Amino acid sequence: MNRVATLIIGLGLSLSLAGQAQAVSINFGPETQGGAGPDFSFTPVVPNSILGDAVLSLTLNGDFNGNHEFAEVYLEGLYLGKILNGNSGDDVFNFGNGDNPDPESGSVTEVTGTTTILNLDFASLIADGLLTIEVKTNEFVENDLTTIYGSISYEPVPVVVLPPDTNDDPMDPPSTNPVPEPSTLILLGTGLAGIVAWQRNKRS
Repeated sequence: MNRVATLIIGLGLSLSLAGQAQAVSINFGPETQGGAGPDFSFTPVVPNSILGDAVLSLTLNGDFNGNHEFAEVYLEGLYLGKILNGNSGDDVFNFGNGDNPDPESGSVTEVTGTTTILNLDFASLIADGLLTIEVKTNEFVENDLTTIYGSISYEPVPVVVLPPDTNDDPMDPPSTNPVPEPSTLILLGTGLAGIVAWQRNKRS
C-alpha cells in the first residue's frame, strides 16, 4: 500500500474515532479551609486536546450569606468573575436565583454553579496537560469552614495510530537488495588461465 493510500485510510479512521469519542470528567477537591478569606487552588492532570466546548462545575459550602461575601474564580489565569455576591452579571456561572440562592440563610450549603468554556479559549489552557483552578474568597468569608470541589468535563481528541507502510502497491517498484559482483581480479585471472590452456592444447 502506498503512502497516500495509508494517509487516506488513517484520515477515515480518525473521523470514525472522532464520532465515537467519549467525554471525560476530571474531578478536583474537595478541600476545606477555615479562617477569613481562604484561597483554594487545584491543578489536576487533564487530556491536552479537546473537541467542542468544556463545562466547569463548581460547588461551594461556606459563609456566603451576604452580598459582601463572595469569591473570585480563575481558570489557568483566565478570570471567570465574582460569584455569590448577589449579582449574576459579575461572572459567567449559573448559580440560580441572582447568584445567591438563599442570602438570608446564615450560610450557603452545597451551592453548585456551572459554566461553559468555549473551545477557542479552553484549548490553549490545557496544552501542557495541566489545568489550574483558583477560587479566592474575600476577607468577609469567615467564621465557618469553607469547602470547595468541582469537575471539568469535555471530549478529548482521540489518538489515532496509522498502520505501517507495507509498500505492497503494484504501482510501486519492488525493493531489491544489491547483489555484490565478482572481483575484477578473479575474472581477469580466470580469463588468462583459459588462454594459457587453449594455447597448450593447440601446440599439442
